[in-house]
Amino acid sequence: FSPFGLGVLDLAVGKYVYDEVTRSGELHVVDDFFHELRRYG
Repeated sequence: FSPFGLGVLDLAVGKYVYDEVTRSGELHVVDDFFHELRRYG
């Protein structure tokens, strides 16, 4: 994370990490992590 850089770079790194973890089969979903989705639409 860089507060002075481009946020899109942080998103790109996060997407890469997500894709790699998914590909390796190590992805774990945390149920109800965002438990109040109705509050924000």
